[in-house]
Amino acid sequence: RTAGMLALPHPQPGGSIDLLRPLLNMADDDLWIQYVGWLVGCLNPWGPYPVQILQGEQGSAKSMGARMAKALLDPDASPLRTPPANDRELMIAATHTQILAFDNLSGLDRYLSDAICRLATGGGNRFRKLYTDSTEVLFTATRPVILNGIDDLTNREDLASRAIALH
Repeated sequence: RTAGMLALPHPQPGGSIDLLRPLLNMADDDLWIQYVGWLVGCLNPWGPYPVQILQGEQGSAKSMGARMAKALLDPDASPLRTPPANDRELMIAATHTQILAFDNLSGLDRYLSDAICRLATGGGNRFRKLYTDSTEVLFTATRPVILNGIDDLTNREDLASRAIALH
């Protein structure tokens, strides 16, 4: 078990995913279906996974939607993260959680957009092992990713083609 990992919720008989809908700010049925479809897709153990992008004005429940997705599928004491500083930090984070949720983004750097694309479809990186000259450490992962922010986060075509953008 990793630090911050919480127990999965126990399913309750007679429940319905529709009980979640009033808690989210989904304007129409298409957005709701895409949100639920993404949740179901995360149950696939191998991927690839589409990147869920929650965009909207301040106070439109973007962070709440991300928190609920994490609580249902990958409960964590600290469900939302700040973006990583580099590929190495992203891959380390991916090895310690099933779903990565990045909160309150003001755009995406090129490196982060590319790294998220690799993570969503399956990728890896090799890094020099700390305190060595020639030893490498290999990180590989395929993970669902949630991004949320006010700004348009799909301005790069490779990320847009892998994303479900919910406004």
